[in-house]
Amino acid sequence: MKALLMPHPVLRPEGTDYRAGLRFAMSLAGRPTHTLDGEILVPVRFDLKSRFMQGLIRDGRAGINVVVKCARTYERSVFKVDGTEATLRLPLGRYADKIRLSPYVYAAEPIRPFRSAEHHAEFSGMRMDLPAGAILARGCDEELTIDSLQTLSAAIRLMTNSDLEEGRYDVDVEGDYIEISMHEKTRRDVESLRKTNLRVLYQSVYMAALTHAIQNVAQVRGRKWEVALRKTLEKIDVAVDNEEDLRDNAYRYAQILLQFPVKHIADLPGVSSAVGEGGRGYDE
Repeated sequence: MKALLMPHPVLRPEGTDYRAGLRFAMSLAGRPTHTLDGEILVPVRFDLKSRFMQGLIRDGRAGINVVVKCARTYERSVFKVDGTEATLRLPLGRYADKIRLSPYVYAAEPIRPFRSAEHHAEFSGMRMDLPAGAILARGCDEELTIDSLQTLSAAIRLMTNSDLEEGRYDVDVEGDYIEISMHEKTRRDVESLRKTNLRVLYQSVYMAALTHAIQNVAQVRGRKWEVALRKTLEKIDVAVDNEEDLRDNAYRYAQILLQFPVKHIADLPGVSSAVGEGGRGYDE
């Protein structure tokens, strides 16, 4: 039997603490995306082949969590997960460059005794009592990288303008920021859509602002939003000085930026096949 990770059996890819054929793994259930209102959405799926641990989870004695770490910002967060699929909602401002997702099964309460026929024979007859929080299983890590759209999202501001009629909004790109102005009531209504099934309506406001900014980026120099947008467009291989192309395809480019700003390392290079004929992918 290989060296122990803990003083008790831990189900892990490289270990032999459990019988052959048992496993705990996490995979991406879809392409991670980033919303312009400041979240990274990471859909994940778990595969747990252990009746022993499935029973512990079903009885509330164990649970699944994902530890998310970012070496660049020193951020370390723990997300508890219910069920075999979940979407992790990560605050964009806390992460940069690469982020690492590490899945675990943990003891939600003390387990006394910790014993199963699934354990390796060498643990037979051993008395093991585990405290709450003990690691029961560990899956392989997943890594993601975040591109420069995080900078672009910080360059977009939602502003209040009481002179505007309710339900209308203006986009201003003359300053350092892409400013979306609207009546105070409209702004409250729009922001309330962020965590509802009408979230797409909230994002459509940003889509309009981003489209307008793309149409004007070739004519602007020295603005903070212009620098961020140029870097982001270069990520999807757009010629930022081709005014005709930007004017004609601004909406399509805005769609690509909204849908594919987060990349799974295993998918590199490119996401062309995911964008489809109507869009353009990017390679690194």
